[in-house]
Amino acid sequence: MTPGDDGPVLSGWLLGNALANARKASGESVASIARDLGVHPQTVRRWENAEVTPSVLVLRGLCAHYGVASDKQDELEELRERASRPGWWNGSGDWPDATAELLGMEMAAVRIRAWDLTAIPGLLQTPEYARQVIQAVDPSVSPPRVDSGVELRMGRQAEVFGGAVREAVFMIDESALARMPGGPALRRAQIARLLVPPPAATIQVMPFSAGPHPALGSFMAFDFDSEVISAGVFVEGSVTGRSRVETGAAVARYEQVWAWLQAKALTAKQTTEFLEKMMEGIAPQ
Repeated sequence: MTPGDDGPVLSGWLLGNALANARKASGESVASIARDLGVHPQTVRRWENAEVTPSVLVLRGLCAHYGVASDKQDELEELRERASRPGWWNGSGDWPDATAELLGMEMAAVRIRAWDLTAIPGLLQTPEYARQVIQAVDPSVSPPRVDSGVELRMGRQAEVFGGAVREAVFMIDESALARMPGGPALRRAQIARLLVPPPAATIQVMPFSAGPHPALGSFMAFDFDSEVISAGVFVEGSVTGRSRVETGAAVARYEQVWAWLQAKALTAKQTTEFLEKMMEGIAPQ
């Protein structure tokens, strides 16, 4: 990602936020602007919610309607151009919108905090572990799709740890370590990966001995280098496959949960000792 480029997802959010603010400042309602432009009100909402990127002509029409200054219009057109660029993941498979949103958040983040309840975080998985997990989540998935999924996860790791992120903290519930798939060789390789994380990464284990905690689902929290949208949270879906993204005031709840989790989790040093002991308990093949 080039300097000053927030990637397509965050750029889209910033554009949508700016359009909503410009509309409100002009005194226009969603209904009135939709009527004036001859579009459905839902179309206006989709522009403002970054579900759809408006064309250059539409964006210029909106700016004229809202009385946006020329220098500000230039900024919005630049955001529109960035939001329209393909992400690094485009061309690697037909992925759900939620997956693209997650990858875009990872691409733009300067800090990542991840809590995983049932599996090793995708950003720390070995290829063999990733393959086993993808097959376990959906036993009907085709071999080519499994291959694409593994390649995507390895690509995520390269992009995140070779990109803008300055700090990444991963908290892993002990249950994820206890139910690792595959044989001893796979488990040893995955633990070895956790024992030597990327330089920007810190790993903490939530042991069974910590007792109950408030996080009953996995999530990832992102900090962005933006004053307008400074943070976001990606909440993993359940068996329905539905995931969601939270921004704004909703992020505060996850900040609180994260603080509670860190208070209960092992420190990074204790986690290393925990993983080394776990490794000793797996007989080499």
